[in-house]
Amino acid sequence: MKIVLLCPYGFRTGGPEAVYQLSDMLIRQGFDARLWPLAEADIIWLHEFVRSGKNLSSIRLDVPQRENTIEDYRHYLTKPFESYEPGERYLFVVPEVHVWMLPLFVSQRVLVWWLSVDNAFRALSEVNANVLRMGFVRHAVQSAYADRFIGALGLRGTYLSDYTIARPESPLRPLAERPRSIAISASHKVAINLDLLCRAILERAPDAQIVRVVDMSKSEVCRALEDARVFIDLGKFPGKDRMAREALLLGTNIVIGNCGSGACADDYPVAETYRVDPFDVVHVAGLCVHMMEHPQFHEPRFRGIRAAVAQEEERFADEVLATFSGLGVL
Repeated sequence: MKIVLLCPYGFRTGGPEAVYQLSDMLIRQGFDARLWPLAEADIIWLHEFVRSGKNLSSIRLDVPQRENTIEDYRHYLTKPFESYEPGERYLFVVPEVHVWMLPLFVSQRVLVWWLSVDNAFRALSEVNANVLRMGFVRHAVQSAYADRFIGALGLRGTYLSDYTIARPESPLRPLAERPRSIAISASHKVAINLDLLCRAILERAPDAQIVRVVDMSKSEVCRALEDARVFIDLGKFPGKDRMAREALLLGTNIVIGNCGSGACADDYPVAETYRVDPFDVVHVAGLCVHMMEHPQFHEPRFRGIRAAVAQEEERFADEVLATFSGLGVL
């Protein structure tokens, strides 16, 4: 049986990287996994295909080939999905943003992978929710947050997470020997005005170096995180986002927003002290300055989650084998 992984094309974000990681792990475990990158042009004609009431039960489909353009994904093993042949057996792995495509696959099997569940609402609005409960559809979740989400829909899923890679540019220094630096995620997912937070930090520690992490290459992100004493991520956490986990691997203490997956202790097992209201700027600034000035006090409180993040790839390998052997792919 071929396993076909649908993947948004050309995006360097957590969801697509998780799909590439799944491709790599499946191939390494001996499964026949194929990658189907979906560009905007593909989405347009597939939408029309679905609206016409057609499915893949009796149609041969040639798939446009898309060369990977993301340097960070080149080390992952992939094989291209070139064509759909009626009569062959397939398992399609569909990220939640593409659940509108489920009617295409009624003659095959589908695993919906709930990655960034907050991004699923548009896709869910385009499909009858009962299709999620049909016999040919199974579910997997990347996070405890996603598990709770699909549970509210009356669905059950297996855990299929991902893993974090962060390679330091140089030997990691103890936090107390690093610059008085605070790195802050400044991506579009951040809900607050970061200028207010930066001003509040500098009022308490005028010599603090504040680095906004946005529009950086992977190596630039790693360099910023390994030089920092604290990393702040006040994003929306639509799934178990990577950057806070990367910071932990690079020895940096973290503060995360208490929303989405960030609110789930199963996803980020840190003390409630470090799980903050993103809009309480005064509190966040005070906590982060204290963490910057007393890093050795806070560091032991992150040893548990740091060890868990370091073991993610091994756990992911077990989840992949359990999920796909449980689906009868072996």
